[in-house]
Amino acid sequence: MILVFPSGHNAFGGSFYTNSPHPAVGASETHIMDIIAEVDSTFNTNATSAGRAIGGHSMGSYGAFRIALSHPNMFISVAAIAGPLTLWGTMPADSQYMGVAELLPAMLAETGYDSVLAVNPAGDLAAYQEMMYPTPERRLTSFLFAAAAAFSPTDPSSPTESSTALGVDLPVGINGNIHTPTWERWMANDVLARFDAGQDANLAGVNVFLDAGDMDDLGFNHSHQVFAGALALAGMPPSYAEVYSSNPDSEGGMVEADHTTHTFERIKKMLVWASSIF
Repeated sequence: MILVFPSGHNAFGGSFYTNSPHPAVGASETHIMDIIAEVDSTFNTNATSAGRAIGGHSMGSYGAFRIALSHPNMFISVAAIAGPLTLWGTMPADSQYMGVAELLPAMLAETGYDSVLAVNPAGDLAAYQEMMYPTPERRLTSFLFAAAAAFSPTDPSSPTESSTALGVDLPVGINGNIHTPTWERWMANDVLARFDAGQDANLAGVNVFLDAGDMDDLGFNHSHQVFAGALALAGMPPSYAEVYSSNPDSEGGMVEADHTTHTFERIKKMLVWASSIF
């Protein structure tokens, strides 16, 4: 196996492997496709779908499935570890799952903007633009800014009430609620929405690997369950799907199966699985 690990890191923390006019993202999906072409032209590869797999963790999971859906007949398998495979979705076993919308209250608390809303429920545009920004300590806020740079960069000629000073439109408006025009732009990039809109055929015959922890603090274990349900309904259940559980440590405590715990071990498991498919 030839393993290639391109970095999707950018000023916001991650590109989501998309093409976006935001300067922090640029032609990130095209870049991945160029890397694949370069590997095939440089090494003695099996340059067919039977010889190529794609996968990732978190943002990389999203990118893997986005690329696999957009480029049929390129991969024999696609794998996700703790990925936002649906930004919004429901299923009978978890009908209250609201996707990324569940993270917005925590984001408002991270930025302190919830204190503005407590005084003025309609919100304050000046305070919104001053307070809404990502930092390494603002984990959820940084995730949403990175996704917004990929999915909803601000149109300078037509800013909205969800536009920020950093050139992105967030899915939450100044009143703290979902901003529908921006949310619709996010849903146009949603993996499950694309799958349901006809791109499901592009995964026909592709082996799917899903792995998430039952205490994922971003809720992506629920995202995986929703997506696995959609695959099953389409008659193409995942080849491997696990929501792994928290484990006891040597002192009798619990190691939570969260978004990042045991990532290295989980990637090794993903690679062993991918190798078995070739």
